[in-house]
Amino acid sequence: MNLKKLNNCALFLVVFFAGCAGPRVQLPLSGKAGLKTLKSAVMVSYASPSEKIKKRSLLAVKGDSLLRFEIKGFFNEPFFMLVARGKIIQAYFVAENAYFEGELFDADSDNPASVFINNSGKLKLKATRQEITSLFTLKNTGSGIPATADLTAGEHKVTFTFLDPELDIDLPDSLFEMLIPKKARRISEQELSRYLLTWKK
Repeated sequence: MNLKKLNNCALFLVVFFAGCAGPRVQLPLSGKAGLKTLKSAVMVSYASPSEKIKKRSLLAVKGDSLLRFEIKGFFNEPFFMLVARGKIIQAYFVAENAYFEGELFDADSDNPASVFINNSGKLKLKATRQEITSLFTLKNTGSGIPATADLTAGEHKVTFTFLDPELDIDLPDSLFEMLIPKKARRISEQELSRYLLTWKK
């Protein structure tokens, strides 16, 4: 398998969360001690020199360790689901009935939820040790409501456009659990690239 393609696809998978140092606007604090939860429908756009993909999705983050990301299909059914619990990632490709579970981040990387909820810290890919930079904007100055998040690594860029963000609402821990069907096929990190290509459909 082409290692460059694998690294690019692994980047596509994890670049959603956030990055390390880079220009940014602080995510919503609104006079509070800190953001506890974030849930929003999001339009996610991915761009690289060779392809562009745009998908309606759902993002939910709770505390500094729980994150859920879903890409919706044509009839608003889950097409792809990802849960991060600390640094452990579970990804389920619904149509292919295939899933991945493991760590994609380097040992000295922060975990996805903590970086996203705090808008600080760093993520570093285990395979390449490449860092991801981020730029967050708010809907209105002082509103504390996120508008967009641009996440960049090299020539790859993912833009989240928050459609209806809800801050500090009660999110049950069960939202961040993923029940994988018993007959699902477990795939390796090296196989991720082939499955991620289905996102373009």
